[in-house]
Amino acid sequence: MFLKIGKHSLAIQTDPTLILNTLQKQIAGFWASPNTTFFIRRFVFFLCGLWVLFGTSIEALAQSIPERKTKKVPFTIFETDNEEINIHDLLKSDELFVSVDQMPKRSDPDKIYWVKLDFLNESDTLRTQDTWYLRSGISFSFAKLLYSDEDKLKEKDFGIFDTSKNKTSSLNFLGIDFQPSNLIEGKYLYLKIRPLRRFSEIDTWSFGYLSEGSHKFYTDYYDFNDLQRWFPPYLFSGACTILFLIFLVIYFNTGKLEFLYYALYIMFSSIYLTWSMIPIPGLRNILYSYDGHWLGMISQVFINLFYVLFIAYYLETKRNYPKLHKFILITFTTLVVVIASHAIAYFFLRKHSLHLHILNLQRYFMTAFALFGMVYLLRKTKDRLTLFIVFGSFAYLCGALLLMVSKNRFYMIGGVSLEIIIFSLGLAYKIKKEYEARLKLQEEVSLKEISALRAQMNPHFIFNSLNSIQHLILTDNKKAALQYLTKFGKLTRQVLDNSIEAQVSLSDEIRLLNSYLELESLRFENGFKYKVEVDENLDTDDIEIPLLLVQPFVENAILHGLLPKKDGEKILRVIFKKNEENVICEVDDSGIGRTASQNLNKIANKERKSHGLKISEKRLQLISSETSGENRIEIVDKYDSEGNAAGTKVIIKIQAA
Repeated sequence: MFLKIGKHSLAIQTDPTLILNTLQKQIAGFWASPNTTFFIRRFVFFLCGLWVLFGTSIEALAQSIPERKTKKVPFTIFETDNEEINIHDLLKSDELFVSVDQMPKRSDPDKIYWVKLDFLNESDTLRTQDTWYLRSGISFSFAKLLYSDEDKLKEKDFGIFDTSKNKTSSLNFLGIDFQPSNLIEGKYLYLKIRPLRRFSEIDTWSFGYLSEGSHKFYTDYYDFNDLQRWFPPYLFSGACTILFLIFLVIYFNTGKLEFLYYALYIMFSSIYLTWSMIPIPGLRNILYSYDGHWLGMISQVFINLFYVLFIAYYLETKRNYPKLHKFILITFTTLVVVIASHAIAYFFLRKHSLHLHILNLQRYFMTAFALFGMVYLLRKTKDRLTLFIVFGSFAYLCGALLLMVSKNRFYMIGGVSLEIIIFSLGLAYKIKKEYEARLKLQEEVSLKEISALRAQMNPHFIFNSLNSIQHLILTDNKKAALQYLTKFGKLTRQVLDNSIEAQVSLSDEIRLLNSYLELESLRFENGFKYKVEVDENLDTDDIEIPLLLVQPFVENAILHGLLPKKDGEKILRVIFKKNEENVICEVDDSGIGRTASQNLNKIANKERKSHGLKISEKRLQLISSETSGENRIEIVDKYDSEGNAAGTKVIIKIQAA
């Protein structure tokens, strides 16, 4: 730990294992505390998960480390594009080096910069120690230190693209060591630099040196400013990883491309904005290489590419906003060309100024696209989905512009974080909207299917009744035919009065059932007895069920159970009662039973199932799907004490409306 007492400070390098063990004990005790709320536990778990996910190596923490300050060294610069010039040529032409104020304002990524560091006034300080470390104010892509060793000129690599194994600590770029005896002519060190990653302000360049002990404060310790630097990238990258996986899973489950494109957008946002800032040596070694740097730079183009594809599918611009869709196609094509031309300039032509100009033009183009898109959507908006795009794009654009102006990625991280929150809410809103639309459509389809099935029931019932009237007329039973026709007219009117509604009250259904049983009893010359029983605790006026749902089961019991019976009483009982969730209707007959009925049908070649019964079963299935209730049909075969068939009981469970 780094302790500060008054004006004095003390740095204590703590064993990482001891810190980890202590933290584990503290976290375990906190986790087990009964006073710890569910939310706090989840928050601690999330932070620990980020720690494990990104592999932070805690070496030591400090509040401030003044010992990091380096002593600046004056320098002069020589700019050239001649690859053949070497240190021997420069030692003979000292006049080529000029001061910083005589140099162009910005560096050229395609040029080579030779820097001469003058230690003439530092000789007394340098003699106090054997080893010192040279550090620069900014990191250079390729850099070499040229020094003297036993009267020979040698060089060391220390650029971030160089293959040195020890070029970075967890958080900082390491300096390069030298000894006082390494000074050329006893007072100079030379640097050969290629700053090809960016256009940088030359007057911001600085070089300094510090002792070996002070240099450890860059390699072995973190201060509070370091924590401020790496915590936001950690948090942002961790959140992006979680959201990337979530949207990827949603895509694989739904097949909707907007979720795939948004997942890729989040992934490349994380690569571009944070991967180079997260203190993981393995990750840094990838991005801080010549090839890896291209991935980091081109990620900003992929961000925009997947951003416009996401908008196209999220808003369905081809159908809803055709003008914007045409512009999106142009933008998509432009970005593909940018990626290809940038790769050619970077890998094949090695024109680093050109590829940086390509990226800058792409930024200006995307700024124009964002402004046009926001204005267009505000004017042509059709629903709330566009508002999520407009506000999210505005947050993203603000972050991008602040990054271009200030060169501070934290502005962009903030803008993208806000945009991700807004777009995530927008995707959730779209999922909810599509779910509600699909649910409504399913309800409409179910209602239409139920109506269609009910429409099939009416002709079926009428056909059977007319057959009965025809039978009575043919047998010259005019009185019975007249009674039957009167009751049939009354029943038909009741059916027609209720046929408009998808559901009828249970009391109406029972009245219709009684009328139907009167007709059937008259038709078969009172050949069976029937009774309709209603539980006294059942409020028949308050409960609704589908029209004529029970009638086919009653008809089936009469025709296939009671009428074929030769001996004994023919009794039909229809019982309505209620349990906690369902209305239960029992159709109980004392007929011949299912086995005997099936045998008779085989003899008569009547194996076809009742049409009305099939319709009722289908209606029950649809109602069950619509209400998620437990609607089902249960058939119980009854037997007497001697094991003979004693009839059938059909139990119909209906979710009451």
